[in-house]
Amino acid sequence: MSATAVAVETRKLLPSDAGPNKYVSSVGIHESGNLVIVGNSQAIRGAAYLFERTPTNTWVERMRFQPADSFDFDRYGWLMRSSDDVLAIGNRPGGTVARTTGSIYLYERNRGGGDNWGIVTKLTGSGDDRFAITFDLEAGTLAVAAPWDDQVGADAGHVTFSGETREARTTGD
Repeated sequence: MSATAVAVETRKLLPSDAGPNKYVSSVGIHESGNLVIVGNSQAIRGAAYLFERTPTNTWVERMRFQPADSFDFDRYGWLMRSSDDVLAIGNRPGGTVARTTGSIYLYERNRGGGDNWGIVTKLTGSGDDRFAITFDLEAGTLAVAAPWDDQVGADAGHVTFSGETREARTTGD
């Protein structure tokens, strides 16, 4: 005999400003299992929501993230990562603005007050390097891809590690 796993819905997380604009486009779970970040990159300027599990096993929306410097139809919240007390939220350019480099907003827990997630920095690429097309955050190290960077050759690309840049070859497939 074999056992069959069955997924059972136990909670639905909805933001305080939920609407008909494709609320969930990405989701990330903090390694503690007590934080969930949900991205809505389909909203006019994109947004991300941080939910926290309480000691009574209920989920509460703690914060809504939306940068003041984004443009209409940017895809803020399209990709998110968390590690320890740091959140990384990606923003891909969109709309009619001719921009092909993305950005990452780094937030830190308890920055600007207890239980607050304050902005640490915004990382951006240059030109048409496709910075932040993908990234990862693990044990305090952030790795960010910029596959179309031309610094060492046409579209040779690079990967940035927590502020230190190392080249990595990419293919033009």
